[in-house]
Amino acid sequence: MKRALLKSHNLIGDGLYVGPVAAEWYRQKGYEFDEIEMYVLPDHSACLYEGMGVPWNIVHEETPPYDVRINFDVDRARGICDERRCHLVNGYAEIAGIKSDNLQPIPNYQPPVMEVPEDKKNLVMVSMFTRSCESRATPPKPPNKMLLWPHWKPLLELLRSEYPDSKLALLGAPDDRLRPEYGLEVTEDEYLLGIPLPLLANYMKYAKCVVTVDNGMGHLAASQRARHFHMACGLLALHFIVPWGNRNMRVVQITPMQLNPDTLRMQLQSAIRDWKAKEGGV
Repeated sequence: MKRALLKSHNLIGDGLYVGPVAAEWYRQKGYEFDEIEMYVLPDHSACLYEGMGVPWNIVHEETPPYDVRINFDVDRARGICDERRCHLVNGYAEIAGIKSDNLQPIPNYQPPVMEVPEDKKNLVMVSMFTRSCESRATPPKPPNKMLLWPHWKPLLELLRSEYPDSKLALLGAPDDRLRPEYGLEVTEDEYLLGIPLPLLANYMKYAKCVVTVDNGMGHLAASQRARHFHMACGLLALHFIVPWGNRNMRVVQITPMQLNPDTLRMQLQSAIRDWKAKEGGV
């Protein structure tokens, strides 16, 4: 029996590209193998590799021997991108040893269609918690995304004033809560925590907008063509965001030293005006 291992330690952001690249590898080379294992982390991102119409076994442990091992390592993929000034999808395709002609640098996750209750439609979704921005590497590395705690108050005030008939939904892990020292007042029913990724993607299809500092949530919103305001550092914007061309998206490239709450608020307000204009003022 000829066996292959496809290995991914990627979370939501990178996983939205690794999945299609792995599926394209299967279309080009999978016929050579009797069994294919897709090794992924045992967390919420595993669903990205499920339901793709590819007969691989989703596993969380390796069971050698393997005739072929492909490790979708993000650092290696970014090295390829830096050298060739290409997108991560091309970097992952090179790692897999396949042609990337049929691959697009646009997140395209298609979750199972689920019924969305009326009270979960037209949400104003906000992803602001640091947990999702912390490195999962071993040994741990410092957070590499923008932690915008002191600057959220004017953004939340603007969202509430622009969407008075919509419910605010703060996304996060089950135990995430706002830090009291920042003076942000929210009610318990404004938290939307620990939601399975396929269900959250369905919610995003109906959302008024998604405002995020977490590239994983930004990628998920982009995959559902949701209106979203994506605050990203230059590195993430280069590798992920710039090539998307999504008209519902507004990207703000920021660094902590350049961050200004008033400027950020004006940029969000400009995005909201554009979204409302496309909706006919609704």
